[in-house]
Amino acid sequence: MSSVIVRMLGTCIALACCHNVGSAAEPISSSAWWNQAEQIAALSLTRSQRGLMEQHLTDYIARNRTQRAVTEAAATDLYIALSMADGTAAEIATTRLSLLASDALSRQTAMVTAVLRELDPVQHNLLLTKFPQILPRFWKVTAANRMLSPQLKQAPIALEERPKVLRLARKQQSETGRYTMSIEPHSVAAIPLHQIHGWTITLEHVDGKPVTGAVLRFVATMPEHGHGMSTEAEVSPGAAPGQYIAEGVNFHMPGWWQVSVAILDDGHRDLAHFNLTVGEI
Repeated sequence: MSSVIVRMLGTCIALACCHNVGSAAEPISSSAWWNQAEQIAALSLTRSQRGLMEQHLTDYIARNRTQRAVTEAAATDLYIALSMADGTAAEIATTRLSLLASDALSRQTAMVTAVLRELDPVQHNLLLTKFPQILPRFWKVTAANRMLSPQLKQAPIALEERPKVLRLARKQQSETGRYTMSIEPHSVAAIPLHQIHGWTITLEHVDGKPVTGAVLRFVATMPEHGHGMSTEAEVSPGAAPGQYIAEGVNFHMPGWWQVSVAILDDGHRDLAHFNLTVGEI
């Protein structure tokens, strides 16, 4: 862990020692360190403390998830600018992503500080002496690049449980409702696993007219595992109006994959999302 993070955690602890909030709250189930039996016993953590810590983390994750579309838009702008060798646009997009990263770091610092404020000084000392690796590990797993999915290099995302019912339709409306998109693998059988392959994307306006000349970006992640593909797909126009071809797709693990296709069309920016199950019977 870098010296910067060490100093930041030290600042968080110093701030936390000055406060000890104590209103009642009910802990929810999570794998955070304050819900582990060993830490509960060693630090004498109360249900109220654990509930408040849980709420700080839950709020932090929720705020990060609201930033996903904003970060996706900035990453798409940078991707398109680099593809078109537009240095000015790339610089603007890079600056925007840097500001978003700075904001995310501030949110994380505030969350860690709020969590530590729920401990009293004795509990602080026990945490640091008996479990010296907990805070560095907690900082790492809650880092912004694990909470915000859209990055050019398929950065890790916050882990999510698979919904009981997955919407597996290959045709979806975009987030704004401006477009309808459908995706189909080039393989007529099952979706290929451990194999580089392609997909056909069909993009239409809501009135059914094909969208031509758009720039698309194809991203796939595994929400349950927190990673993306081992390759980066490239999208090019297809033969028919409104048709686009995504090549270089590789689902290297079986399970639930979430595909997001970013759209830039005549100044309009949008996203369409799809759920896929790969390599499952």
